[in-house]
Amino acid sequence: MKPLLLVVKQPGSWEVALIRASKEVKTGREVTLLFLGEAVTRCPRCEPELFRHLHQFVLDGGRAVVCVKSLLEKGIPETRPPEVFERVPDGQRFLEEFKGELVEI
Repeated sequence: MKPLLLVVKQPGSWEVALIRASKEVKTGREVTLLFLGEAVTRCPRCEPELFRHLHQFVLDGGRAVVCVKSLLEKGIPETRPPEVFERVPDGQRFLEEFKGELVEI
């Protein structure tokens, strides 16, 4: 099974992306959530319940990745999102280099 990258570009897409990602990772699939663009504005203020689900997704073997370039463009310090997020310098480059199935949510 190919690795799956779910690309989250809008703040309102977090829940849908996390539900799909959680289901996929529980099947043993390699799953990465990539937050970029407007979606990063929700990273520093992640609601407690949503954060618990995101944390569980990571514990189950998933990856939550945030684009540093998007954070800085929105005036958010790189260190502001919780540590559960991996940081990549450029989300677009991460997308281009990803080998697997890509889904934008």
